[in-house]
Amino acid sequence: MAASDPRTRAISETSASRGPNRPLFTRGGPPNYVQNSLAAAGQPFKGITADGSIVPSLYPVQKTGVSTRRGEIIEPWRQLYV
Repeated sequence: MAASDPRTRAISETSASRGPNRPLFTRGGPPNYVQNSLAAAGQPFKGITADGSIVPSLYPVQKTGVSTRRGEIIEPWRQLYV
């Protein structure tokens, strides 16, 4: 892909090129699309659901033994790819 391809640019770059006063996309969606989107954005995030209901303990938080420390993740990556 070329450097000017919008898929390779950061969101801030593409937003800046469109201008700060660009209105929200309001055409082509279902009725009340923008209002429903803004209302949903104000709600606490509960994850992706099939019907809006949370399935308890679907992916419980538990220790796996896999480190999440930065140095312990990056060093093996460097050994493989650098």
